[in-house]
Amino acid sequence: DEHASRLTNEFNVSRHLASQQCSSVRGVLTQSDFDGLQAILLEWAPGTTLTKWIGNAHAIEVESSAGSMEIILKLACSISNALVEIHDAGVTHNNLNCNSIIVDELDGSGNMPMKVISLEFASLLTEDTNSETFSNLRRQDLKSLGTILFKIFSGRCPCEESNSSLSPEEEKEENENKTLLSLNQLISILATKKVPLCLAKLILSLMEVKGLTHHYYSAKDVETQLKSMLLNLESIMQNSDNDTASACRPGQLQFLQDKLYGRDSDLSILTNACNRTGTPGASRVVLISGYSGVGKSAIAEHVKAEFKEGRSYFISGKFDMAQQAKPLSALESAVNEFTDRVIQQGPQSVLETKKKIIDATNTDLGVLTEVFPRLREIVGEPTAAPEDFGAAAAQNRFKFIFDIFVKAIATPSSPIFLFLDDLQWADELSLQLISALVKD
Repeated sequence: DEHASRLTNEFNVSRHLASQQCSSVRGVLTQSDFDGLQAILLEWAPGTTLTKWIGNAHAIEVESSAGSMEIILKLACSISNALVEIHDAGVTHNNLNCNSIIVDELDGSGNMPMKVISLEFASLLTEDTNSETFSNLRRQDLKSLGTILFKIFSGRCPCEESNSSLSPEEEKEENENKTLLSLNQLISILATKKVPLCLAKLILSLMEVKGLTHHYYSAKDVETQLKSMLLNLESIMQNSDNDTASACRPGQLQFLQDKLYGRDSDLSILTNACNRTGTPGASRVVLISGYSGVGKSAIAEHVKAEFKEGRSYFISGKFDMAQQAKPLSALESAVNEFTDRVIQQGPQSVLETKKKIIDATNTDLGVLTEVFPRLREIVGEPTAAPEDFGAAAAQNRFKFIFDIFVKAIATPSSPIFLFLDDLQWADELSLQLISALVKD
């Protein structure tokens, strides 16, 4: 009859798994008759069903912590590994649920011993088995794994309520036909339990929730991802901030960080201008205008990121209304950034730049280091102090030396892109220097 057929199937599958050294299932001892009924004798698996374990674990409503999450993640890894062993042995369970998993207490190594039972509906891959059929059965096991993980981490069932007093046949049929709660309900449950975003996405993807992309096609992929989360659990919990509810909803408008929208033509113009710089006679000025907050600085910073490598220097400074009393504040910031870039490129770059600057400015090096003191990190201390002049003459001398300095460090092979933000707050001397650079 059907009962005897299921027992025989479990006996044969269990014996096959034992021959494959599958430690996640019970060993089968013998098949015999007991009081006129067919029976199989299996090794004893200590512990309790996963259903009871989940009930006990979530009996007290407490906020998730790294400690409690670590225990549950270890169990999730053990269950995933069990499914890996079963699938690798050419078997699919076909009725994987919380009642078909026995969980024991934590062992001395901190692992959670468990066994998969109830293999009466399992399928064994043979030469006659259609590969597509077996693939579909493995996919169904993965969906069941997703449901199990949802219950482990939330303590809740992801499906609409059903009758709990069912026979194995009825339970299997109902598991296949259960209706999932809505996506918003599932997300709300996981968010309430403060399940980290990466873990929530894995669970919902496994369950093949409508509206989400499905990324996992093998139990091994799931196990690898869970182990990675376990290794990085502390940082995951610190960075989670309960963002599951907002990030999982596919219908919610989201903007990627550091991505510009609708500014492709502006980026192209600025990038092309930068690419042409460095060729003879190709110095140029590009003005970015617009109301406050429209993203002018963001466009420049985006282009700056593209030119951070190589021999070019993309340096920047920002004028500030409160800094107008301090001349050259934005240009000083840009020169400081240039200094940092040269030093980051190594000793050879420092020596080459030092020689260029000293050869160009000669005895007037101190004129530069007085205004841009961090240049001393490249050129060292000037050997002579700047000669005293009157205010007007000293300013003209500085403008001349600054022009020589820029020509020395900005070459066709190492062009400089100077981005000056909030030009409307520029001081008079800065405007004169910028004007001189543009006209030269």
